[in-house]
Amino acid sequence: MTCICEFCNKEFNTNSLLQRHIKTAKYCLELRRRKEDLEIVINSDTVNADITKKFQCNSCTKEFTNKRNMIIHIENCKEVNVQKIKDNYNNKLLEKDEVIKQLESKIKNLEKILEIYKSDHECIQEIAKQPRINNNNTVNKYLNITPFTIKEREIERKVSLNFTEDNFLEGQKGIADFTYNNLLLDDNGISKYICKDINRGNFAYKNENGDIEIDYNADKLINIIHKDVIAKSQTIKSNGIKNSEEIEYKNKYIDNFVEIKELKTHNTKFVNRLGILTNRISSIPIIEDEIEKNIIPIDYEHMLEQSKFLTEDHIKEGINGYVKFALNYTFKNRVYCSDKNKNVLTYKIIVDNSNKFVDEIGGVKICIEFFKSIEEVNKKITEEIQKILRDQLSKVASNMTDGEYHKYEVIDDLLFEIDEQNSAIKYLSFGKETDFLHKFVQVLCNHF
Repeated sequence: MTCICEFCNKEFNTNSLLQRHIKTAKYCLELRRRKEDLEIVINSDTVNADITKKFQCNSCTKEFTNKRNMIIHIENCKEVNVQKIKDNYNNKLLEKDEVIKQLESKIKNLEKILEIYKSDHECIQEIAKQPRINNNNTVNKYLNITPFTIKEREIERKVSLNFTEDNFLEGQKGIADFTYNNLLLDDNGISKYICKDINRGNFAYKNENGDIEIDYNADKLINIIHKDVIAKSQTIKSNGIKNSEEIEYKNKYIDNFVEIKELKTHNTKFVNRLGILTNRISSIPIIEDEIEKNIIPIDYEHMLEQSKFLTEDHIKEGINGYVKFALNYTFKNRVYCSDKNKNVLTYKIIVDNSNKFVDEIGGVKICIEFFKSIEEVNKKITEEIQKILRDQLSKVASNMTDGEYHKYEVIDDLLFEIDEQNSAIKYLSFGKETDFLHKFVQVLCNHF
């Protein structure tokens, strides 16, 4: 019987020769190893066919059964390369924006430094222009001032003792008065702190080393006094609200505290008042103080009495006409603008047989009362004007030629404007704010 090797198909006469061949023949052993490896691979693929892991490209969503093939694909994938280019471009844009921001910040800082240099240069030039008596004696106001050196404990003590309720009720103006009288005057009553530029609100003082320093917008001075003034104002506000029964007075304390609290950010009143105080000759009274001292109280009866002086010309001139009427009659010697930036109208009223000053931001309340007082007279005159204008319009329209059309438009426009402003004034009688009212206040403040 012939025996055949299952690996190499060689024939043998006996089984013993076949077994010996299988165990010793190198070429047969190699064939057997290859066959066994192939069977393992085939069996493994068959068993794991349903659980083979798939690898997917995140850019083009193409799938692979082998991670290595996916990695090779990603290196050449167009979608991946396009995304890389986009990301690189966006990163460069972000870097560019950051560089631009840094440059803009540097430019702003340089502009501030340049402004400081310019102001210092102006100060030096002003000093240089001053006449000199001799090398050791100068009449220059900057060089002769007493050094401004005040310690924190001294400020705290003076604020605690001398910052009064009257100062508080004057808001930032009161703080300026307190600061000037208690912190800025030397033993001879001369200011150690001088207004260098009243329009810009810049000041100058001599430090303890004898060098002249510029204080832009009084920032350094405000930082010195701010904390102690706020603390004392808080106490005054609490006591004032506690002791007052009238809502109006309680609101006054609250409003003043808000104004004082904003000293670091909205300090126009403080800077303006301090500029006047430090830039004046002590023997000459302050104009604002003189106005307040001589101002006459205003009430609604006075407004009604003055309404009889309203004329046709005032009405035809519109807002400017009403402003002229208010300045020459109703508000004369009774109302003035104390802050044009905020349209603050200051006036005096009588409360419980005593005078009380009112600083009204926007001037809405007093101006609404003004228009209420003239409503009836204004209506009567307006109706007469409208009747005349309509008669004129009718005559022009009946005999109108091409050359008279412009005349017709002028009359028609005036009729429309007067009707509009009459409606606006009637609306104000209900206490409602309008654009007409705000424009009136703006023009009124510009005339002071």
